[in-house]
Amino acid sequence: MQIWDKFNPRERMTAAGAGIVIVAWLVGLVARGFGVGSIALIGAIAVLAILYLKYAPNQNIKWPIATSLLILGISALVALFAVLTLLDWLGYIGGLSMTGTVSLVLYVIGAAVMAWGAWQEYQIDKPAMPNFGGTSAPPPTAPPAPPTTPSAPPPPSEPTTPSYPPTTSGPPTTSAPPTTPSYPPPTPDDTDEAPPA
Repeated sequence: MQIWDKFNPRERMTAAGAGIVIVAWLVGLVARGFGVGSIALIGAIAVLAILYLKYAPNQNIKWPIATSLLILGISALVALFAVLTLLDWLGYIGGLSMTGTVSLVLYVIGAAVMAWGAWQEYQIDKPAMPNFGGTSAPPPTAPPAPPTTPSAPPPPSEPTTPSYPPTTSGPPTTSAPPTTPSYPPPTPDDTDEAPPA
């Protein structure tokens, strides 16, 4: 009971959902002779064990990933199996006994409550995703520093004329008219003819 008091409300919801899944497995065991889903039972017990070990006295476990992410992964698997079991038994729901139907409904509800509580805890905690590759990315390099002294533009190789009339913001200044580039005249061999075949 002391550990239950240490749980936050989201962890209590997750633990309650895991408890409902365990009860559903036991009811299914009585109703049909086998549990609703053994994987769900293992997942619910694993979630309860993780929550217990997280707050147990004299326990200092270094988890490989954040407990909220671990609990969310297990709860998501249990919820997935609950949905698959529901879809599998949906066609036979009329043939189930009352206790079989109750166990199926409890299983789906417990898995949904467990997954919802784990999702809320994950949203609050937001741990960094684990690096399963074992390699770390190199730190980003800093961009090159801008030059401290302004450099003069390179001298033009040949004079160019602007393709638009220059605009001036002040009074017009007198300047020499722009020069037009002089190109050599085309040679007689430089005609648009098809190459010989």
